[in-house]
Amino acid sequence: MRHEYATHRALPQLLARLGYPQSGGRLARLLLAQVPQLLGGHHGRYPEGIDPRDLQDPLSVTRELGAGAWAEQRWEHVAALHEVLGGPAVPACGALPVEVAVVIAGMVIVSDWIASQEHVILRQQIRLAGQADVGSRASLAGHARALMRGVPDLLGEAGLGWAALRSGTFAELFPEIARPYGLQKSVEAGLSGAIDGRGSWW
Repeated sequence: MRHEYATHRALPQLLARLGYPQSGGRLARLLLAQVPQLLGGHHGRYPEGIDPRDLQDPLSVTRELGAGAWAEQRWEHVAALHEVLGGPAVPACGALPVEVAVVIAGMVIVSDWIASQEHVILRQQIRLAGQADVGSRASLAGHARALMRGVPDLLGEAGLGWAALRSGTFAELFPEIARPYGLQKSVEAGLSGAIDGRGSWW
């Protein structure tokens, strides 16, 4: 079983244990279903909606997840992450608006890509190699702080940052193109009156 599918199947029950509402509308419109779907789609392919049985016992649908120690480890990982993040409260919204879900999905995919690079993993392993308490809550919190401090450098290495955009007509922005292609003209004509404000970054 691929790990992204396992994430999608196991998380609903784990989020329910953290207090995420299990009712209040269609299951597919609850955060309890949306969050696992977003995280389970971190390779760009999104699993279909959750099975209602996943809320009580995901093993009844997907036995490959493993019982016993496997189930305990799944909860330990989620509980530890929740604690490292400061024990955030369950969001008050019933469902994520589509435009917010799309932005979060993109952030999840890029974050997974950056954190999964071999040199990033190796750097973390070297830093943790000398620690006697690896896996303790204090060690995990320190690990999270170190990763956060390194985020600007990781984004820079990946070529990500703020884009500097200018406004103007096509001719003003691209004076070196004397005769725009038809597609370039149609994009300018179609977008010139349709875009306003700062886009999706609100």
